[in-house]
Amino acid sequence: MFHSDDPEDNFRVLVAHYLVGYDIIKLVSQKGFSTIDRKFIKDTVRQRLIGLEVLEESGNELVLQSFLNYGDLPLDKAMKSMSRLVSSMLDDAIRALHDNNRELAQDIIQRDDEVDRFYLLTVRQIKAVLEDPSLSEREHVLDTVLLLKVLSELEIM
Repeated sequence: MFHSDDPEDNFRVLVAHYLVGYDIIKLVSQKGFSTIDRKFIKDTVRQRLIGLEVLEESGNELVLQSFLNYGDLPLDKAMKSMSRLVSSMLDDAIRALHDNNRELAQDIIQRDDEVDRFYLLTVRQIKAVLEDPSLSEREHVLDTVLLLKVLSELEIM
């Protein structure tokens, strides 16, 4: 649970709790969430965090829950999806520059948000792998972290 009246502060705390693996996150505002604050938090969650949905809401509270189980999108699949996305962005960036295609360049910028979503998900998945010895990918975590770092640096800004 977090108490703040700034929606950006609430979102930063929400991301931190998402990354460490909390499945239920409760945001509380002492003065109540304005319509604009509520929209900001919900839209930003949809754009940036895979599997997290608003479960309950009231005037001064938002309760979010992660509906994504590790088995639904294991770390290796998330990394492969992120890798394919970055690769297609790089190919399209070259094509957009070559053809002076502004529409394609704008599409690449939008796909950058998808890379960010996969990045946050893989950080969450890495934590799950480290905490659960039964997950088979445990021995490849260091390789995955290094690859994740490279992929996040390759993304188009």
